[in-house]
Amino acid sequence: MGSVDQMSADSETADHMAAAGTGAAAGRECLQKFRLYETRSMFYIVGSNKNRAQWRVLKIDRSEPAELTIREDPTTYSASECYDLLKRVHEGNISTGGLRFVTKCYGIAGMCSFVVFHTWIKLKLVANPSAKLSISGKDFRLTLIARRSRHFAGTRYLKRGVNEKGRVANDVETEQIVFEDSPEEIPSEITSVVQNRGSIPLFWSQETSKLNIRPDIICKF
Repeated sequence: MGSVDQMSADSETADHMAAAGTGAAAGRECLQKFRLYETRSMFYIVGSNKNRAQWRVLKIDRSEPAELTIREDPTTYSASECYDLLKRVHEGNISTGGLRFVTKCYGIAGMCSFVVFHTWIKLKLVANPSAKLSISGKDFRLTLIARRSRHFAGTRYLKRGVNEKGRVANDVETEQIVFEDSPEEIPSEITSVVQNRGSIPLFWSQETSKLNIRPDIICKF
């Protein structure tokens, strides 16, 4: 079962952390890390909070590729309880290969529907995504996210200029997110500032003429 067995080794530590006191945060989990498991007929997305004390499970039926059937398990598990659940799933599907670990990620943006099947979009953790700041005795988390234009995807030096819809190749959207870093709690106050920059979307041209040495520049917005 691969990472399911590894999860068992960590479950006792996680349960001790939960017993140490999540306090008022109990029941207000903020999932930060996800693991994907599969059997022949199902996908299982297992998510845990920051200190791995609370675990949730999302089940996706894969028996019919054209249909997207998702069920959220209402139970909040401890690490050991979640391991026991996955172990039972593995034992119940042992005749068809059991439960297999597929991948891990830090977020799932959604699913894309193609002609007869669905494809997942997962989010990997990027290097140095945020920084922790202390101001007036309070801890804050600062995150910067930069997004390039999806209309000019690909190697940047091959993507230049502007198209007829006014979209420019050097368009970049930068988002600054700041929130108070409260362990085991979902941030109650979050600020976000978005800045968008790019070239002025215009075409310019000159009509060649042997008589006019300096032809006029024609701008088209």
